[in-house]
Order: sequence, then structure tokens, then C-alpha cells
Amino acid sequence: MQVQFKPLVFDGELADFLSHYPQPTSSVSLFWLGQAGFLVRYQNQVWLIDPYLSDSLAEKYQGTRFPHIRMMKAPISPEQLEDLSGVFCTHKHTDHMDPATLQPIFRRADDVFLVAPRAESKEAQTRSGLEESKLTLVSDGEHIQLNEFIGVHVLPAAHETIERDEQGNSRFLGYVLDIAIENRKVRVWHSGDSIPFDGLVERVQKLKPDVALLPVNGRDEARRSNGVPGNFHLKEAIEICQQAQIPTLIAHHFGLFEFNTIEPEKICAAAQQNADSISVFPAQLNVEYRLRLRS
Repeated sequence: MQVQFKPLVFDGELADFLSHYPQPTSSVSLFWLGQAGFLVRYQNQVWLIDPYLSDSLAEKYQGTRFPHIRMMKAPISPEQLEDLSGVFCTHKHTDHMDPATLQPIFRRADDVFLVAPRAESKEAQTRSGLEESKLTLVSDGEHIQLNEFIGVHVLPAAHETIERDEQGNSRFLGYVLDIAIENRKVRVWHSGDSIPFDGLVERVQKLKPDVALLPVNGRDEARRSNGVPGNFHLKEAIEICQQAQIPTLIAHHFGLFEFNTIEPEKICAAAQQNADSISVFPAQLNVEYRLRLRS
């Protein structure tokens, strides 16, 4: 069976859409939450990747060179999330591991898992409010089966550099979600914050993702020297998918902070230029990205 990818626009609030429209059989749906955040839905399961649904960074960086003022509102609040089964955080930066998002989630439900880097165990505990025994801590090279529906392959990420703790655990991670549909696995690769590095394409290609969720806000010395490490340039993200034979790319990590973004028109132009080898989409709110099995 092959996987068909289709973006479907919907009107209204995300919370209303999720509550009124059941998940179609034999399909996985992705919804962008802004920045690097995604909501993944399959049957009665909902998982989040790197959700940043607050405005905590605007408070933290008020009056600084990079004030982190939101350019878009969060499409859903932590309190509106229903049927939540798990959360994945790729690293400790607040727009990926946000206490103002995580703590309301885990106060409401004690059966929701949190997958986080083993190297950031203390940060994950503090920001989520969970004890270490409640966390699923991972590092690159591992595969964890979380329940009957989903497993995760853990990859390293290079947020400009690959960083490890004293035990060799990677501080920056990427995840390939392994979602079981009928007799097939649908695989979604979220790279975390990363740039290209040796061995990345080979690692990813072995896992054969059906779709890649990659950050394309780029990098430069001005941001780097002010404590804002960067990510793939758009061209790099497309080339990695082409080399790893990933048919679909959803480009994200833009449109939230003025100092750290890319114009979506550039993504659309690149999509047209590369349409013969890959399907490229700029992440958008009010769009359901549906992956469906077909014979």
C-alpha cells in the first residue's frame, strides 16, 4: 500500500474542527501549531510535537534586541486539547519545551506521556511538572514503542552543532514517528531544530519517512552571535528530502517571530521549481495535512 498526501483547508477554530470531525479510517492527520509545533491525530489518539501555545517568550525577552513578540496567535490553547495521548519535545529551547504549555497539559491528564531528550531530564521535569519516573527519556539511535499505535525512532539533530552531555546523550533530537495503520507503518519525520550534518541523509533514508517536517528559517551570524542558533536553509531542506527519497516536505519554523522567519512566498516558489521531484508545502494554519493509505 502507498501513502497519499493531501492538504485540506478548513474554516473556524482548530478545537472545533477536532471535536466535530472524527478522524477518517486508515489515515493520519497533521495540523501545524505555529513555529515547530504539530498536532498529529490517528483514530482516537492525539500527539503533539514541540508545542508552543503560550506567549512566555515575549515576557522573557521583553525589552531585548529580539523581543519574541508573536506574529500569529496560537491556534489552540492547552486547555482545549482533548484525547491527548502524548507529547514529544525535541530539545529544551522554550519554543519547543514550553512550561506554560506543558504544565497545563499535564495538570489535566496524568496518563499522557512525555518523550524528551535524556540529556535534558531535569529541564523536562521542571518544565512539565512531572517526576522523572513519568518521563520517557531517549537519545539518538533508540527505538521506543509507546503504545499499540505509535513508536518512535530517535535521531540526532545539529542545532548548528551536535551537543552531548557527559554520558554521550544528544541534547538535540529528531523523531520519526512510526504509526501503525492496518498492516503498514506511516512514518513522519520531525527533524527538531537542525542543519545538515554528516550521516543525516543515510540515517533518515533507512527509515523511509512518508513526510518530513523540517525547519527552514535558515541561519546567519547576526542571529548566532545573539544566542539564536539556526536551522536548514530552504534549499538544504529540499535537497535532504530529495537525497533521502522523501516524497513530501512541510516546511515550518517561520511566521512566529519577526527576527527569525522566512517569507512563505519563497517556499511556494521553491515548491514550483522542484515539483518534478518532491512536493513542498509551507506550513499553514487551518489546514489538515492528511496521509491516507491507498492500494
